[in-house]
Amino acid sequence: MPRWRWDLGDIQLEREVAMAHGTPTVGVTFRLVRAPTPVTLELTPLCTWRDVHGERHAWGVPSVTAVAGGFVFGDAYRV
Repeated sequence: MPRWRWDLGDIQLEREVAMAHGTPTVGVTFRLVRAPTPVTLELTPLCTWRDVHGERHAWGVPSVTAVAGGFVFGDAYRV
């Protein structure tokens, strides 16, 4: 699996990315390797919804529906 590691002074953070074979699923994990004090990681997902053979056109704001533990984007992705 691809793995990236960042050294940010006294903090070391690691990220791994994996895909489920045969599905449009991507898993991303972060691991705090080293830190002298507690650390907060804030992530903002970037989503695009388009057919693999098509292009995304700006036809207004995509739907975002709040659900328990996150949201559903464009009636297609649960984050």
